[in-house]
Amino acid sequence: MKDSLQTHRRRMTENGIRRVEVCVREQDAELIRRVARALAPDDRASERLRAIILSSMPKKPTLSFKEWLETP
Repeated sequence: MKDSLQTHRRRMTENGIRRVEVCVREQDAELIRRVARALAPDDRASERLRAIILSSMPKKPTLSFKEWLETP
């Protein structure tokens, strides 16, 4: 079993897939799963969806640690 898991993880890494765990509200769980499935293939539809999501997310300025410390 251990070898199978290592092989699976290696294949995922080779294919550029990363496993992530997030905490979401119960009503959003299926939506997040659907978005993840839609983003998985490397095609035009996933590129379009990725662009839409990124453009709709608020842009937060990235602060350096020093800037963060100086923030009131």
